Amino acid sequence: MPETTITVVPYTPDKKPVWNAFVDSSNNGTVFHTQTFLDYHPEGRFNFHHLMFYKGDELVALLPGGLSGDMFKSPMGASFGGFVVQARLGLQDADAIVKAFIRYCASKLIKEAYLTPPMQIYNATFNESVEYAMHYNHFIMLSSLFSSVIDFSVIRGKDDLSRNTRHKINKAVNKGVRIEENKDFDAFYPILLKNKEKFHVTPTHTLDEIKKIESLMPGMMTLFLAYYENSPVAGELLFSCNKQCVLNFYTMHLYDYHNLFAVNYLIEHSVRWCCRKGFRYFDYGVSADTFSIDPMEPSWSLIEFKESMGANGCQRKTYYRRIF
Repeated sequence: MPETTITVVPYTPDKKPVWNAFVDSSNNGTVFHTQTFLDYHPEGRFNFHHLMFYKGDELVALLPGGLSGDMFKSPMGASFGGFVVQARLGLQDADAIVKAFIRYCASKLIKEAYLTPPMQIYNATFNESVEYAMHYNHFIMLSSLFSSVIDFSVIRGKDDLSRNTRHKINKAVNKGVRIEENKDFDAFYPILLKNKEKFHVTPTHTLDEIKKIESLMPGMMTLFLAYYENSPVAGELLFSCNKQCVLNFYTMHLYDYHNLFAVNYLIEHSVRWCCRKGFRYFDYGVSADTFSIDPMEPSWSLIEFKESMGANGCQRKTYYRRIF
């Protein structure tokens, strides 16, 4: 079968409307693939090198990413990268896109490529043609992180959870915990910082960056705060990544108030909110043991908690290829 001709064109800022429109109409694009989101990074933080793939005059794929020395990394400055493609992309075109990327890297003396695409739960239509094409063209799965996903066709609220979990949610309500949707990032961030300190890590975003993302993409983030006696004791920041999936980017609480079970209540509240909004999945995020030397080591207790809230396991995979 003759190979489809694909032309690779580096992204330039004048293509921003075209880029973002393609992400919005694509099969697997997320907010992290948009140039609007990536604009929250200050100029010079990353050496961005985004790519656009054309079949004749037709744009058929995007690849956000950047260069680190002689390595191409996607994502760069985001949670997900990888090829963004149309819903009806066939295997022949997928293979041609991957081959075109490999040739482009070789022409630019890029020696290695790392790609972390969104999971299938972010797809509007199930399609693994690109993943197969990457394997066929000698990409390997370099690593996998364990993520937890709530499927709203199974879990839609408290009644679908275990008796023990329902009891904890009821306990939070009976103790007077109330949940409010607002934009009080100033109240949320100290809780986030204190929570992260326990694990010797810092948040992905500064407070100013969270506020900048909100200004660039108003309404994309949803903040729920749990209050006890009019003081915030827990919070959850959601990213509406696309029409299919919400990502729980941060869920944090003050450990002095853990017996309130505010987090259980927050997650159950979020599930009901997502169902009303028409989403299909809740990506509860990866659960890695930050104290382990093995980056794949699961955080068993955290995963057990997420499973108690109705989540099942999903893999966030990173693919690798040495170009030459």
